Amino acid sequence: MYPNEAPANGGKSIACISAFPRGIVERQSFDVSQLKDCRTVVEKSNVAWVNVTLPDVKAMAPEVAVGFGFSRSLVDKVLEANKSEYYDFDTELGMLLPAIRVIGFEIKIFPLVILVRKNLILTIHPHEIKRFVRFSRYADGLMRKFKENQTIIDRMTILLIRILDENNEANFDGLRIIEEEGERFSQYLVDTRGKAEELGEKIHNIKQTLVDYLGGLWASLEVLHSLRYGDADAISDNPKILDKINILVEDVNRNLALGEHVSEVLASGLGVLQTIYNNQLQMYNNQLQLLNNKLALLAGWLAIAATAVAVPNTLATIFGITKVNNLLPVEVMLFVIAASTIIATYFTYTYVKSKGLMPKSADKDALNEEEKRQKTL
Repeated sequence: MYPNEAPANGGKSIACISAFPRGIVERQSFDVSQLKDCRTVVEKSNVAWVNVTLPDVKAMAPEVAVGFGFSRSLVDKVLEANKSEYYDFDTELGMLLPAIRVIGFEIKIFPLVILVRKNLILTIHPHEIKRFVRFSRYADGLMRKFKENQTIIDRMTILLIRILDENNEANFDGLRIIEEEGERFSQYLVDTRGKAEELGEKIHNIKQTLVDYLGGLWASLEVLHSLRYGDADAISDNPKILDKINILVEDVNRNLALGEHVSEVLASGLGVLQTIYNNQLQMYNNQLQLLNNKLALLAGWLAIAATAVAVPNTLATIFGITKVNNLLPVEVMLFVIAASTIIATYFTYTYVKSKGLMPKSADKDALNEEEKRQKTL
C-alpha cells in the first residue's frame, strides 16, 4: 500500500518507507493501532518517511505525533494555525501547509502537517488528499540513491524537499482547473443575449475561487521562506541543497504571477459584462422610446380626429333644433359647420404639435440613439 492510497479502515492508516544501513530500504503498512510497531521500525532506520492518513487531523494528529516522539506543544501550535505555520523547536520542526483541491468553482483547502525530528519525517493529512501516490512509488529509489558522504540531516532535507515539491505541484493543478472552468465560461460572454445577472454571478464565483487559491499559495510561500536559509537545526545548511528550496520558492512565485494574470483577465471580463449590460439597457431604452413615440403619435392624431368629428357633430346638433333651423338658411349652417371644423382642427393640430406629441417620425429619435450607440462601440 502506498503512503496515501485511501485506507479501508475508516480513513486511518500508517505507511512507512525506511532506509537502513547498507542501502536497504523497506516499505511497510500499519494500522493506527500498530503505531508502536511502526515507531520501532523507524528507530532502527537511518531515514524514514511515515505518512499517516486520518479522518480528522485536528482531533487525532496530536496523539499520533506524540506516539512518534514529537512534543505535544509543537503539534498543538501547528494545528492552531489557519492555513500555514512554521515552528522550530531546535530538535524538532513543525509545519502546516495548505493542500488545495479545486473542483469546478469550489475550492477546498485541507491541512497538511509535516513534522521533522532526528531521522523521521512524519506527514499527517486527511484521507481526501491523494497527492503522494506518484512520489511514494519512487521514494524508496530516492533513499537508495543517497550518497554515503551525505549526513542524515542532508538526506532528511532532500526527502523533505521532494515532499514539499509534490504538495506544490498538486496545488498548482488548481490553477489549471480554474483556467479550464474560465474557458468554458467564456462562451457565455460571446452570447450577448445572456442574462447579465447570471453572468455576473458566475464571474464572481470564479474570482472568489481564484482569490482563495492565491491565498493558499501565499500561505505555502511563507513556510518556504522560513526554510530556504537552513536556519533550523533539523534542516541542512548545504548551499546546493538549499538551492532546491529556492527553486520551490520560484515555482510558487511564478504560479502566483499566473494567478494574478488570470485575475486581471477576469476583471476585464467584468468590464466586458458591464459593456454588454449597458448595451442591452440602451437597446431596451431605445425600444421603449420608439414605443412612446408611436403612442404619442397615435394620441395626437386621435385628438385631431376627435376634434374633427366632435365640432361638426356638436354644431349639427345645435342647428338641428327647430328654432335655430328656422332662423338660418341651410347654406349658412353648412358654412359655419365647415369653417368651425377646419379652424378647430387646425388649432388642435397646432397645439398638439407644440407640445411635442407629433414627432415627424415615430422611430426617428430611437434610430438616432441607436446610431450613437453603434459609434461608441
